Amino acid sequence: MMARLQRLDRRTLIILIAAIVVALIAAVLFAVFSRPAAAPVATTRTVVVAGINIPANTEVVGSMLIAQTRPIAGLAPDAVNASQANDVIGATTLGPIPAGSTVTLSRVGHPSAAGLSAALRVGERAIAIPIDRIKAVDGLLQPGDRVDVIAIVPLRGMEAPIANTILRDIKVLAVGSTIAVPAANASPAPGSDGAATATLDVTPQQADLLALADANSQLRLALRPPKEAANSQPVQPVSFAPPPVPAAAPAAAPATAPAKPAPAPERTGGGVEIIDGDKVVSGS
Repeated sequence: MMARLQRLDRRTLIILIAAIVVALIAAVLFAVFSRPAAAPVATTRTVVVAGINIPANTEVVGSMLIAQTRPIAGLAPDAVNASQANDVIGATTLGPIPAGSTVTLSRVGHPSAAGLSAALRVGERAIAIPIDRIKAVDGLLQPGDRVDVIAIVPLRGMEAPIANTILRDIKVLAVGSTIAVPAANASPAPGSDGAATATLDVTPQQADLLALADANSQLRLALRPPKEAANSQPVQPVSFAPPPVPAAAPAAAPATAPAKPAPAPERTGGGVEIIDGDKVVSGS
């Protein structure tokens, strides 16, 4: 009887050990197969590439750029991802970018970081004119806006004052010392409503005209809608010549001096004058 019980206890122990081992194996298998698969390591990136040769000091526009997928191993650390393309549109190239080259953050910059001259292309000039809160559209004028320049020529002689638009669709490069274009949801830059100057992007000929107009008239800036064509209205020529000098009245002729009376006949001696017929003789 005792031997039988011992055999039963040994068998129960073996079964219990086997059950425990099976449970452990099942737990290990469950943990292994229920673990999510590891994400594959990316070997490529979609980046921004120059679609054409972009010269230095050129404003980047969307038509210059394309998106391409390239191996990560050959990319610069600051290569611009396709999702960041809007960050470089409107920036200025700090050096030439050949077609097919990857656009990197070190190759572009905004005017506020690269200086005002980086915003100018060949043949352009930056010229500042004085403004106040009214001339700056109640302080709402911002860099990047497009404006018309109006010259108000003051009263000259009997002529009435005139106001002519001498330049149209001119880009504002800076308002005061603010160069960067604010974000679409940003409030106006602090102090922009009290800026003393507006810097405009013009041609050399327009710079000459603007300097002459600034010295001889009062200038106003009219803000343009962003989608209006530049030639929707013509420019209006204006003359800054001095008013004509009125012709002088002819000088009056000098008054004629009265004629002197004829001198009386000189007497040749004393005594009484005697009339003899038609002759006058002196008596002694």
